[in-house]
Amino acid sequence: MAESKKAKDIDFKAGIERLEEIVENLESGEIDLEEALKVFEEGIRISRSLSEKLEKAEKQIRKLVEESDGTLTTEVMEEIEEE
Repeated sequence: MAESKKAKDIDFKAGIERLEEIVENLESGEIDLEEALKVFEEGIRISRSLSEKLEKAEKQIRKLVEESDGTLTTEVMEEIEEE
């Protein structure tokens, strides 16, 4: 559980960098099976956390709208209902 919380707290950029390290380690073939499974699981946790962060950011994006008089305004995008 501690690692799962750690993955959720990770900064987006740091998460991407860690995922790149994990991929390099797995592709190198230089780690044993147990370690490979451990880092693979870490990568999955980080990936899920980053996906959640992206979804949250997308919900906060504002779209630019041109009014009938030609002025531009912003409005909040409709939130996607979670199932």
